[in-house]
Amino acid sequence: MKAPSSSRTICLLFRLSALVVLCVTAAACGTPAPPGTGSVPSAPGNAPGVASPVPTNAPAGVREQPASPVAGAGTITAMAADGTVIPPRTEIPGLQATMIARATASPFPIAEPAALQTGSPSIVTTRRGGLSIELRLPGDNYLAGENGQALVTVRNDTSERLFVVGIELAAWDEQGRRMGPWPTNMDAHHGWPGERPFGMMKEAAPGKRISDTLLFQLPPPDQVGGRTYRVQAFAKYSRPDMQHPDRADNVPIDINTAPILLQLSIPRPEQYLHAEIKVDRKGYTLEATSADGSRPKGAAWGALEAFSAHVAMSGPLHDSVDGTWSDGWPDSLLENGKLPRVRGWVAARGYVPALFSAPVAGAEEGQ
Repeated sequence: MKAPSSSRTICLLFRLSALVVLCVTAAACGTPAPPGTGSVPSAPGNAPGVASPVPTNAPAGVREQPASPVAGAGTITAMAADGTVIPPRTEIPGLQATMIARATASPFPIAEPAALQTGSPSIVTTRRGGLSIELRLPGDNYLAGENGQALVTVRNDTSERLFVVGIELAAWDEQGRRMGPWPTNMDAHHGWPGERPFGMMKEAAPGKRISDTLLFQLPPPDQVGGRTYRVQAFAKYSRPDMQHPDRADNVPIDINTAPILLQLSIPRPEQYLHAEIKVDRKGYTLEATSADGSRPKGAAWGALEAFSAHVAMSGPLHDSVDGTWSDGWPDSLLENGKLPRVRGWVAARGYVPALFSAPVAGAEEGQ
């Protein structure tokens, strides 16, 4: 027997009523979005639902960090080596201020008095807690016009990893005027000795040291009368980020040596270097000699620049025990069969540097 139509109608109405109740209940149980937020737009490179970073008002000299994401927005998590989740930097309020306070507190409150040794060699060391910086010169007596080498070493004797930034060297006169690192101005395309970009960061693990040989240039004899000169080394370091210890916290702290006072003398004729360079299509050979034709005593160093109409290359002449260098040209420098122009300088301890150059003369003949 068929069921009456009125019974089917009542059953259908009951099911519709239950469905409406379920929809209303689900809407009431959901978490409303914070007032005024709505959906968070995604910036290029950000995950959907993550707000673009907004700079904070960080103290002067401190790199600004991204602000916390909008409440209710999704966040990106990182995974550590052991599988634990690393919370994003923005999840810790006041993290940058905490790291600034830590960097200026113990164990690095102030630098200790410098330890200075004069003579040959001349060494000055400054310690700041377990970190030290040392400046080492072969001596404190130099010629007017001489180019000098200095070994700068930063050593980490703490129990934590540190990051060293911007090891620098400077020669100053008594009025605070800074001398350049070379005997002549040249284009440092590849970061020559004495010109290290500030942003080069090196990690110093506990018990490790970082060393760099840098250059300084003293004025010629006609400019040194009555003046005094000193050499000093500088560096900056950062401690590990409190949230990601494999990174620097970007709160640089200065650590400098005390200056070494130099004794200058006027060079004799035999203390001026001479340089001779020969250039052909294969490359160049360069030789540095003293006035009597003998090789300089000890290592010699310098710099070279070569350029054609559209291509240039430059770089240091690394230490040579016999005062000679040779190398080939890249094909890009030999444009239309012409040899490049070449110039540079050579230096050695106890000598005034020599400049050299090679003109284009004869290049058209295919030397």
